[in-house]
Amino acid sequence: MKKNLWFIVLYSFIVFNGEILNAQSISASTESTKNTFLGEKRLTDFLDSIQGLDPETWIKEVSVKVDSTLNGQEVLNMKINDADMAQLKEACRKGKLALTLAKRIFPDFEKDSIYLNMVHEGHIPAELISFDKNRFDFDKFAISIGYPGMWENDVYFFSKNTLIAKHQVYHRYGLALKHFKNQKNETLIYYPVNYGSGSGTWWFQFNFYKYSDNALLPVLTELKEANLQFPWGIRAYRMQATLISTDPLRLQFVYDCQLTSKENHFISIVNDSTEIHYRFDKAANRYVGDFANAHLDDRTLCANYLYFASNSTELLFIHSHYALLRALLMGEDQEKRGAVIHYLNRVYKQEMEKLKR
Repeated sequence: MKKNLWFIVLYSFIVFNGEILNAQSISASTESTKNTFLGEKRLTDFLDSIQGLDPETWIKEVSVKVDSTLNGQEVLNMKINDADMAQLKEACRKGKLALTLAKRIFPDFEKDSIYLNMVHEGHIPAELISFDKNRFDFDKFAISIGYPGMWENDVYFFSKNTLIAKHQVYHRYGLALKHFKNQKNETLIYYPVNYGSGSGTWWFQFNFYKYSDNALLPVLTELKEANLQFPWGIRAYRMQATLISTDPLRLQFVYDCQLTSKENHFISIVNDSTEIHYRFDKAANRYVGDFANAHLDDRTLCANYLYFASNSTELLFIHSHYALLRALLMGEDQEKRGAVIHYLNRVYKQEMEKLKR
């Protein structure tokens, strides 16, 4: 229904406002001033049409991948017998795991051929990651299979002698699995997930989970770092989050955004930082961001996800920066004004192309 509403709004905008405005219409002449006014009206209508819609549809669309990864753990809840548990503890101390033991403990391990290729003298590399005060208490811990330099690792989570979950973590630059305790002395773990890396592009999310009896509950996925530079996107941006406290959970975000003029000049329009506090919602069993005193919200965070095939991130950016874009469009700074017009034209054109498909 919401997609249909957006189509109706956009179609009405096309019918009543005509062609896309060219950024070159900005000029000091009387005729150009008239064109600028007409152009501003068209673009203001386009801005207003986006601002008037509920962004939840776009947020859900761009969040599918990260939510799927957060919730995509393999739940196991398998109790390990005492003899195998004793061998597992000894293997953790040595940093290598007998293949025969791995096949007994981990479901479908023989299908993971990548690890079978690492067998040396009957063992595979394994790393103990303890969440206890003492490293070898083996109360709450994880075992990462494979070498540290791998781009991806299977990580098995334990609560005492119960294997509770398996995570396939694509980290790209090394597994960075950490933990903390909340005020109730509950154990929470988190790690970065890589969704893409390249020249001028990368995207990482923080994934958080909470130990609850013999289960690992997904409680938050949040943007850790995003970077998109020209010419890979129609706007260039960087955002980086740093964990500054765990109880309460707080992240500090530093971010910026640039647009380009038609002459390909880089124009900065955002350069800021802010903190977001997260409270734990008991009913939902999730962390929820408190955006009341922050400069960001769900829209602005999701607008920085890297989706090259989707225009929803741009619609979210426009929706969340409506006041800024409108002020620049109506302002006296000709360079920024032209960059906004150029940007909106490109978003508009992408929407037209999408409707034709």
